[in-house]
Amino acid sequence: MFTGEALVVLLYFFFIRKNQLKEAERNGKKMINPLLCAIPVSFDIVASTINLISLTMVAGSVYSMMRGFIVPVTFVYSMVFLKKKFSRHNFLAIGLIMTGLVMVFIASVTGTSKGQPTSPIGVVMLLISMCIQGGMFITEEILFKQYELHPFQTVGFEGLFGALIYVPILFISQTINCSSKKLCPDGKIDNLSIVGN
Repeated sequence: MFTGEALVVLLYFFFIRKNQLKEAERNGKKMINPLLCAIPVSFDIVASTINLISLTMVAGSVYSMMRGFIVPVTFVYSMVFLKKKFSRHNFLAIGLIMTGLVMVFIASVTGTSKGQPTSPIGVVMLLISMCIQGGMFITEEILFKQYELHPFQTVGFEGLFGALIYVPILFISQTINCSSKKLCPDGKIDNLSIVGN
């Protein structure tokens, strides 16, 4: 994912950057320091890692529906950090979403849903990952407001920083031996993610 996003940096530099500099002067906004794009990437990496681990402990159908928790999280973060005002119908919509999520959570944890068993820890991890991912969305929104940013620039730099962070982690995790055959079937630490299956 990050490698594909990083390729967008090339499109940005070859086709968009020159026009963006002119646009920044006209709007009176500053160009962003590319290192600031590492902030939402760090949220994304932590959230994705927790999210994928939770997927091993949660039924696919429950996972898909519980990911809807990102909507109320982003709603609350927008009010708190961006000081956005919302109408009554927005609150009603969030209330309906939360009602549905609570119903799915109760059905999955009590075992009334059919299919793959769902661990309450997996659902909690999924909800935590959605809270962290909401931080990524709000951070990006703040950066877009303060700096002159093109979407290609944001996606490209996030992909570049994500690849620079994740690739070493992957190489390191594939070289660390794990003595427990129960936790690590292939003998490497990177197999810990399949423990929940």
